[in-house]
Amino acid sequence: MRSCIPSQSFRASLSIRPLLCLLAALPFLLPCDRAFAEGPVDSVGPGLGVLQDDGAEGRGGTTLVFHADGSYENGYAWRYGGIVPPDYGAFAEKYPGEVEVTSALFDFSQVGNQVGQVMDVYIWDDAGGTPGAVACVVVDVDPGPIAFWPSLSRHEVPMPNCPTTDPWWVGSWTNWPQQISGWFIGADVDGNPGTPVTNYAPGIGFPTGWNDVSAAWGATQSLGIGAYVQSPPPPPTTLQSMIDAASEGETVLVPAGTYMGIGNKRLDFGGKNITLRAEAGPASTIIDCQNDGRAFHFHSGETSESVVEGFTILRGRVLGAQGRGAAVLIEDGSTPTFQNCVFEEGYATRGGVFEVADGGLYLYDSLLESNRAEENGGAGGIRSVNSNLVLENVRILDAFQGGLAVVGGSLEMEGGEIRGCYATHAGSGVRLVQSATAMVQHVVVSGNAAINGGGFHVDPSSELTLNRSTVSSNSASNHGGGIDADGTVTMDRSIVWNNCSASGGTDLDADPGSIVTVSCGATSPSGTSGAVNFVGSQVMTNPLLCDPVDCEQAPTVLGNVHLSESSECLPVNSPCGNLIGPLWIRCPFPQIPTGACCLPDECFLTAATLCDPFGGSYQGDGTTCSPGECAPSNVENHLTGIDGIRLEVLGPNPAPSEVRFAIVTESPEELSLDVFDPQGRRVSRVFEATVAIGRHEAEWDGRGADGQELPAGVYYMRLSNGEERLSRSIVLTR
Repeated sequence: MRSCIPSQSFRASLSIRPLLCLLAALPFLLPCDRAFAEGPVDSVGPGLGVLQDDGAEGRGGTTLVFHADGSYENGYAWRYGGIVPPDYGAFAEKYPGEVEVTSALFDFSQVGNQVGQVMDVYIWDDAGGTPGAVACVVVDVDPGPIAFWPSLSRHEVPMPNCPTTDPWWVGSWTNWPQQISGWFIGADVDGNPGTPVTNYAPGIGFPTGWNDVSAAWGATQSLGIGAYVQSPPPPPTTLQSMIDAASEGETVLVPAGTYMGIGNKRLDFGGKNITLRAEAGPASTIIDCQNDGRAFHFHSGETSESVVEGFTILRGRVLGAQGRGAAVLIEDGSTPTFQNCVFEEGYATRGGVFEVADGGLYLYDSLLESNRAEENGGAGGIRSVNSNLVLENVRILDAFQGGLAVVGGSLEMEGGEIRGCYATHAGSGVRLVQSATAMVQHVVVSGNAAINGGGFHVDPSSELTLNRSTVSSNSASNHGGGIDADGTVTMDRSIVWNNCSASGGTDLDADPGSIVTVSCGATSPSGTSGAVNFVGSQVMTNPLLCDPVDCEQAPTVLGNVHLSESSECLPVNSPCGNLIGPLWIRCPFPQIPTGACCLPDECFLTAATLCDPFGGSYQGDGTTCSPGECAPSNVENHLTGIDGIRLEVLGPNPAPSEVRFAIVTESPEELSLDVFDPQGRRVSRVFEATVAIGRHEAEWDGRGADGQELPAGVYYMRLSNGEERLSRSIVLTR
């Protein structure tokens, strides 16, 4: 039943006994209950009843469905034992179509016995030619004043939110058990054909149940029962229906909203290469699996051109023998792409977010947070079996049973972080087993905890290449707090520091038979155990990370592992002349006095010690760049430029990202172009080269030396030939 709405007080109990009553057209006849009080059937004879102005108005956009033609040759009613709950004694008419019934209509007449009786109004589904399951019901309806025979009046009963199947039935059951008839339904004997039926009560001399009214009253074309209807609202659009309707190569734009229930999970692309894109992004477009099933299943050979973009996927849950991939299961050669997505609160036996088996995954710019797996080695983030993973700028936080488990196959991870994960096995950050290979670059692995290998576990058959990454503040209750190396590990320009374990190497534990090579790294000698091949110069002292947490606090997502200004891992201090680790300087800086630094064509605020590198004239602590502060007399000794060289900022300026510039030279020059922040720190070297005669245009992408976008603010381009320099300001808006 779709709705049950009491119109007055709810009926507590009912009991009834039968007698039929037929209302004749003669106005002088006695009421039906007096005419044949002793008989089961009241048949007074034919007459002619006419419908008055009905007074019932349809709502806008509705259609009237009604079989009877408005002139009635009789009127029917049950009384006494003919009325038995729940609906014996009801009358009904059938109509076609899947519609929404807005109100039911009844043409009634009376002979003076309406004294406050009520009725229940029904919409039924069809059950093979008779009324079946109740679709909607409004109970205890007072129809209002009813016309006296031979007149009939039309009575409308609203039916809120009542969609139907095809066909459907509408009718009423009058609630006057053991009483005379209060009113009569109009009976059209010779008009338009309908399907007039009544529900015969048991024990009154007729077959029990729904049957044509002719069994009691003789041939009848239709009853005065109809409805106002409208086309049903379209079914809610589901994600699966959008996917099914899309053609190969099409982009499906999904409106903002929360998508739940059937058609919005267990989504299947069916082998099509399409893009499912949330228009408003993950903050406003959510797939909520409600702890029942996963969001996506790729198993029909979809390629990287099958794309899911811009969703938050919540509360996927699959447990037991088939509990793989709480949010997404990828298998059978499928290799879809996910980008700009958020995955939270997933729970599976294996693969708290993704399970990839004999397939592949391309995952970009996404966050996986607070997901879990049940099984040891199951990976609360991503579990891959004989598959190929490509991850870029992916953050995996607070994953139970580890962030990444790669069982055979390969992993390529560029950018991002793995933090705060916990595993009751080896390798809480990344676990590589069964001949798995991994290339991990520009990644932070911090604050993870496991039995062995808080950051990484590499089994004897597997290989890890770690470039420009930081492994810090991880913990192992046994050995290898940072990296537990049983296989092959090759590290270049990476920081492995401030990890802890109960035994073995706290930072790097090279087990017998492993092959471990470290080039230009920052690894504590005291934190390393086993045979490690150090190639070239190394940073053997504290790399001076900004604010790493104590490894004993793992698992935790906290800690700032950017480099401080004095770190030997910075290119200017590094023994190999390159940045070690993935992150540049981003520590809080102490407040220092600033003032106006005057250049020939501009002014900016900075500290006294940092004005000179720009060739500026410092006006004193507390001065501002107000008009007149940089008067010509204040900058007469300032470097005005380089003879024969011009630096032009072409724009846009301010710029959200890229800034175009031009260099004009009158002779070949050895030039370098650097970008500095207002504190005078060099954040990027744009180029260093011999520049030929003429005009040369290029652009700076707004990124620092570490490849990451710089925050909004004022920056300064400085062009130098080694002896003289030119400066121009630029503003990044982001």
